[in-house]
Order: sequence, then C-alpha cells, then structure tokens
Amino acid sequence: MKRTGLFVSLLLFILCVVPALSEAEDPVAVRVGEVAYPRSLVQFAYTSSLDVARAFNGEVSDEDRQAMLDSAIERMIGIGVIENKLKELGQYDFTEEELGTIQYSAQQQYEQTWQELYSVLHEQDESVTEEEVTQWLQDEGYSVDAFCREAMVNERQFRMLSIYCDDVLLTQDDVKRFYMETYVEPEREKYEHDIGRYESEIVATNGEAFFVPEGYRYIKQILLPMPEEVSKALKPCARRVQNALKTAQARYVELAEAAAEAKTMDDLAAQQAAYREARALLDEQMAAYEEKQRDALPLVKDTTDEIYERYNAGILFEDLMQAYSTDTSRQSADDPGFPFHPDSKNWPEAVHDALAALEKPGDLSEPVVTDAGVHIFRYMGDVPAGVHELTDEEQAAVEEAAVYAAKLSKLQTLMQQWQNDYEIEAHPELIDLD
Repeated sequence: MKRTGLFVSLLLFILCVVPALSEAEDPVAVRVGEVAYPRSLVQFAYTSSLDVARAFNGEVSDEDRQAMLDSAIERMIGIGVIENKLKELGQYDFTEEELGTIQYSAQQQYEQTWQELYSVLHEQDESVTEEEVTQWLQDEGYSVDAFCREAMVNERQFRMLSIYCDDVLLTQDDVKRFYMETYVEPEREKYEHDIGRYESEIVATNGEAFFVPEGYRYIKQILLPMPEEVSKALKPCARRVQNALKTAQARYVELAEAAAEAKTMDDLAAQQAAYREARALLDEQMAAYEEKQRDALPLVKDTTDEIYERYNAGILFEDLMQAYSTDTSRQSADDPGFPFHPDSKNWPEAVHDALAALEKPGDLSEPVVTDAGVHIFRYMGDVPAGVHELTDEEQAAVEEAAVYAAKLSKLQTLMQQWQNDYEIEAHPELIDLD
C-alpha cells in the first residue's frame, strides 16, 4: 500500500519532551478537565505541521497557518478528552510489561528515523556527520522519550477504540466503497486526464497506482550494440553538439540579462539574433549527429533481418532477446515489459514515434537508433486500465484500514459529545504563528 515519507512521519509528533518549566514560564495553552498542556507543547505541534507544509508547498498563507493552529489545538483537546475518559475508567496507566514494550518500540523507531535521516542528509551532503544528525534530532525534540510519548497517545486511542468501538462491523460493500473513495477516486481525479503527472509520479518512480489511465501498452525490446565504426564517427559529432549547446546556453543567458535591462523589444534585437543563430547551429549539429547515427542501420541489417525472419517463423520474442539483446532486463516471460503511452513526453522522438506506430499486440517496430544502440520494439499487450484489482494481501489490508477508519469515525463522534462533559479552555494567542 502507500508509504509515508520520512519527513512527514518525522515531523508529525504531538507529544514531544518539553522542559520542566513553571506555569509562569510556560503557561497552559490548552486545558481539558484535569489535563493541561503547556504553550511549548502546542507550539511544537503547530510548528511541526508548518515545517511539513513548507517542505512540500513552500510559503504558507496566513489562512493556512491559522488552520494549522486550529487543527493542533483541536487535536490537543481530543487527546485531553481521551485522557480524562481513561482516567475515569481506570484505563489510563500502563503495566510495567506494556511500558517495556512501548520503550523497546520507541527505541527501534528512533534508530530507524536516525538511519533514514542520516541517509537522506548524507546523500545531499557527504560532509554531514553522525554527531550532527544526533544533535539535530536532540535540538528538535525527537528523542526516544518523544517516541514513547507519541506511542502512549496512540495506545490510549486504541484502548478507546477497543472499549467503545468494537461493535463496528462492515460489509464487503462498505469496504469496496471505502477503497474507491479513499484510494481510487483521488488517483482517478489526478491521473485520468493527465498522463504527464502519472508518468512523473508513478512510472518514473516505479510506483503502483490504484487507478491506471487508458492507453498504456507493455513494450519489450531487443537492443543491438552500436557498430564500433559508427561509435567512433559519432565522437566528433557529439563534441560539436556539446559546443553548440554551450554556445546556445550562453546566448540565452545574455538575452535574459539584456531583457532585464531593456526598455523596448528593439533593445534586444542583437541578443535575439545571436540566440536564434546559436539555436540554428545547435539544430544543425543535432541533425548531423542523428544522421550519422542512422549509418548503423545498414551495418546491422543482416542481424535485424534475421531477427524478423526468426520471429515470423514463430520463435518467442523472449528467446530472441536472450539470443541477440545486450539489454538483459525483462527477458523473463513473467515480466510484462515496460509501460508506454502515446501521449507520453518522456521519450526521444524516434523511439516515441516507433512505439506509437505499433498497432496491436505482437507487432514489431522497424529498427530505431539511439545513443544506446539499435532497438527493435515489440508491443507485448495492453496495460489493464482503470481500477486496480486488489490482491488477497491488499484486500486484507484495505479491509483492516476500512474497519479502523469506521471505528475512528465513531470515536470522533463520541469525543465531540464528550467535550460537553469537561471544562475546556484554549489560548491560541499564546502561539507564535511565524
């Protein structure tokens, strides 16, 4: 199923460890009955949400900041209601065995978070040290104790679900409705008419989607090596392309800088002409490079003719891949191939056109030359479109998620009613929104 990103999970703690300060130094920001939460705790909850929003969306509006603060306070009130209820029921405290389990789990979670954070930061900057990662976590309040406190919050919520919501039962229709509303429809809305977004978010990441747009087909290829004499001839062509590209980039920068100072379009005439000339030269060099690439086709014609002849005689394409292809991936008959959509913008023009021209499963393309060599593509079949059919394991996971969501919904309804049983005060004015 879907995975939660590192920084989302890392920054969503509510009950961090806060310094033991007096109420004068750290006044109560939220109080529910006998339970009170200091300003520092609510500030941390709000700031964590703000950090996540900034990480994903950049600048955050004043309206969104206020909504985040309201949400943080509402969650603190909800936690307070749960804690009051459990104290009344004598279910608030944990046994020594339960505390040991929570402590062990918190330690494991802290170590996993540390490893994931170190890996991410070290990949971005190899100079990052282990000590710096540890210090950052400590400074931000992400300690083993913080994980323990969050685990206690979750465990108390599970206790409430067990006490008040175990009577929740769902039919298969309920589960199907949950699956469609929670997983399928959001992805249908995103991807059904936006192949570019599906390509960047799903195909490029080798991800799995709950909804697949129409039109995808599975493709396999035989890749023949570029003839050595063509490879040698391409090297000076490639240098000319690189030089022309650098010149075009430089002319573009000059045009952009001139545009920042220009008062009229006439002031840019010289820079525009220089850029057009550079672009024309780049296009010319690219055309020459591609023309030289096509010199490979007659040199491998005997091999490609042999491949077509053997394929038409009934030899399996996977067997031909094993016999001829330098690309050893996807040679298994169990591998359906890589996905391609005619509306995709992520392929070289020659490859895209060859793949798009394939009309039905079983069709082979004409030989296509790229920097990798000479390709022969086969249309293997169509990618099942529409709603993803769940495996037995996925179905069980969806059923579990659906039951949990239904129980949580019931608990939230009860908590709204229970709020009337307690005196509640909140002081959002104590929280710094910046």
